[in-house]
Amino acid sequence: MKILFISTLYPSSLSPTEAAYNRQLICAIAEKVQEVSDYAKASKDRQEVEEEKKDFAQRRPCTSAEARCRVDALRGGETGLSSVSASSASLRETDLSNHSHNVRVIAPVYWLPGRRLPSKEEVIDGIKVTHPRVYYTPGILRNKHWKMYQCSIKKHLKATLDDFKPDHVIIGFAYPDAVAVAPLCREWGVKYSVRVNGSDFRLRVKQPGFREMVLNELNRAPRVFCPAQKGSK
Repeated sequence: MKILFISTLYPSSLSPTEAAYNRQLICAIAEKVQEVSDYAKASKDRQEVEEEKKDFAQRRPCTSAEARCRVDALRGGETGLSSVSASSASLRETDLSNHSHNVRVIAPVYWLPGRRLPSKEEVIDGIKVTHPRVYYTPGILRNKHWKMYQCSIKKHLKATLDDFKPDHVIIGFAYPDAVAVAPLCREWGVKYSVRVNGSDFRLRVKQPGFREMVLNELNRAPRVFCPAQKGSK
């Protein structure tokens, strides 16, 4: 399983503390994705061991030395399965670079003349993060920023999808991220979901220039999820 996360709210080498909640989310997702991958691999290995056992039972009579070799080989396969399970149990204590290939992040950054920007590509927590530049007009045409965002990242997003081939895309903010990216996912037949953080919904739905766009994308999204306080209903 491969996951692609897209949001302007994500840390960079220049702003390492920005949107720490998204950083924690992606690290947790990376660990969970690896657990799923390990489980699938272990299941496949277990099936291969069982098939080898059946094949062993159907083989011609063999010498005692050959039999011992085959039994040792089968036991070795079963031992390998145990090591996979042990590895999964200790994921939280390992470096995420061991399984960063399962998760990627696109974190667009707003470009302004003279503004210092992070590298276009860097590695954070062992996960590849790219920073395509987004051109926009600060202070004016705010309800058109999503279009500028879409035009700025479209080529980079398509290249990432073609190269990485994610199973699912998580869009990390309702506006401008979801309004800009969700239509592209639908156009290209990519599975996606939208994460709503709070202000991107509570504030935007009260603003006439944004309300219709935000509600339209949330209603069309296959899945919408949001953080909640511990113990809340």
